[in-house]
Amino acid sequence: MTLSGDRCGGAGLAGLGAVLLWWATGIDQGPGLIGLSPRTMPIGLSLIVIAVGFVVAVRGGGPSLSEIGRRLSLRVAAFAGLLAVYFLTFPSVDFRVGAWAFMLAAMALLGARRPLELALVPPAVALCIYAVFRLGFGVFLPVWT
Repeated sequence: MTLSGDRCGGAGLAGLGAVLLWWATGIDQGPGLIGLSPRTMPIGLSLIVIAVGFVVAVRGGGPSLSEIGRRLSLRVAAFAGLLAVYFLTFPSVDFRVGAWAFMLAAMALLGARRPLELALVPPAVALCIYAVFRLGFGVFLPVWT
């Protein structure tokens, strides 16, 4: 059994499913509920994630780990880091500013070079997404007051 990208990805997916299952079992069931509890769906979905991860890991295939390492570019790693920073700072940064900065950095990282495009698209998208969630769905996104 050789180590491949699919085997590692499947094992990682099964591990993620196990973490989700552990979190789902901690959901409060509520007093006196008859029938399905609030944690039934998360537990079921986490079991599905574990099963899919297990099947992918056992089935194997895909490129070798050395091939994946050759294909992984610095740009992909930088984008993953950018996503991590955005995720970790999301609760404490005004959504409009954070989404604008993330989109501007992502566009520049992924090759957008036209100054007008970089100046107009990120703030327009950030404001439109904010308006849809705030006015359309009534969801409060993080803002500085």
